[in-house]
Amino acid sequence: MPGFLRAEYAFLRKPLNLGSRLLMLVAAVLVAGSLYFPLWQLHLEAPQYAEGLEMTVYPYKIEGGNDGQDLKEINMLNHYIGMKTISHADFTEM
Repeated sequence: MPGFLRAEYAFLRKPLNLGSRLLMLVAAVLVAGSLYFPLWQLHLEAPQYAEGLEMTVYPYKIEGGNDGQDLKEINMLNHYIGMKTISHADFTEM
């Protein structure tokens, strides 16, 4: 590595101070905690659905409102417009 690059990245060889360690700990806890909150929520309203349809996407599951019936209804409506069925298997990157 050329000398001018070694001086530029010298801070990487220094140990972390207490403040940096605490900040990294807080960041790790926040990332781990975010796994239990929804990534995305959908609420659809239409005259034929008095209470609307709800779908919530978590990092580890997809949940439909009304004990899962709303997800079935959303998939049925999506079928009419040519969309693929929404299922947990489609989200393998989660």
